[in-house]
Amino acid sequence: MGFMRFSVLCVVLLVAVGLVCGGFFAYCPVRVAVEVVEPPIVFYGGNNANASGLSGQLVQVYIGCGGASANVTVHAAARASYYVDVLRVFNRGNAGYNVYLRVVEALRGLPACGCIYLYGEGAERVFAGWPAPAPEGYLDELSLTDEGTAGPILLGPRETIEVDLHVYSPIGAELPTTLSRARLILIYTPSGEEPP
Repeated sequence: MGFMRFSVLCVVLLVAVGLVCGGFFAYCPVRVAVEVVEPPIVFYGGNNANASGLSGQLVQVYIGCGGASANVTVHAAARASYYVDVLRVFNRGNAGYNVYLRVVEALRGLPACGCIYLYGEGAERVFAGWPAPAPEGYLDELSLTDEGTAGPILLGPRETIEVDLHVYSPIGAELPTTLSRARLILIYTPSGEEPP
């Protein structure tokens, strides 16, 4: 009987303590410090950035603040247009990074394909096939007409990836009358994990 009373008393005390303590909160300070540093992986213009393209139009390459962003505009002719080394991705850090390029908003309105080809610095370009010559010897490719991810490409310290752009429209296809845009993001990580 004594054990039963003791057990009931313990339960009552636990419930009472739970009711009393349930309305109290403890706050402990935490400090968060954020230091903005230069990114180790940056964009810069390739050999054909801001050079004359087809029909006298410039291959426009704009590099954002600190090399952290880039805008590229080309004026592709009907059929096959291939732009060599318009943009570069450079590792100015002292460690290697796995680099990914992801299309988050695909080109709309193109009748065929738009692709990005990623090459090592100074790599030779070889083309095969007709009527849409396709390059060979690249590290990875990424379609601009579908959402997807290229990579990982291990980019060592002081190494560069050259970015080529290929746009192809079949003969007789209706060409878009407005500017087609794709939105991409560059992702880099020192780890071997796939980005989310």
